[in-house]
Amino acid sequence: MPFSSVDKPSAALPDKADTRLMRIGELAAHSQTPASTIRYYEQQGLLTGVQRTAGGSRRYDASALLRLQMIRSLQNMGFALGDIPALLRDEQQGVDHERVMTTLNGRLEDIDTLLASLQQQRNQLHALRCLLKSSWDKGQCLSDEQILTLRDQYLQPPGMPGNQD
Repeated sequence: MPFSSVDKPSAALPDKADTRLMRIGELAAHSQTPASTIRYYEQQGLLTGVQRTAGGSRRYDASALLRLQMIRSLQNMGFALGDIPALLRDEQQGVDHERVMTTLNGRLEDIDTLLASLQQQRNQLHALRCLLKSSWDKGQCLSDEQILTLRDQYLQPPGMPGNQD
């Protein structure tokens, strides 16, 4: 199937063995990625192996589409653009397994920290809900003392006196 700018993004993707080259608009359509983003990835060194015509136009082979899809997938997993090169195959050196594992472990630690923070927030919200429901079921409002306790427990940033972090 020839690449053409009128192909829909859902059209069959090019085969990696395909040697034809795509224009940036064709790559954008196949990957559903704006051309400006593709150019940015190239400038940042994330998208390599880009060929240029005599007139300076970019041309991409099927491997560029696969690399672009990998970049987008890694972003969807929460990796920052600055971390992604450590996870991609270097065209000259291959894959640095130690670097990949270090980067993956760092992301897992970030997720664990986020999960712990979210669990703490969930527990605080649950306790607040129970306190409010209990008080309201009795036809009462919270006392000044209870409000101050809530402020100390939930409304101060972590690490502040009175906060249980």
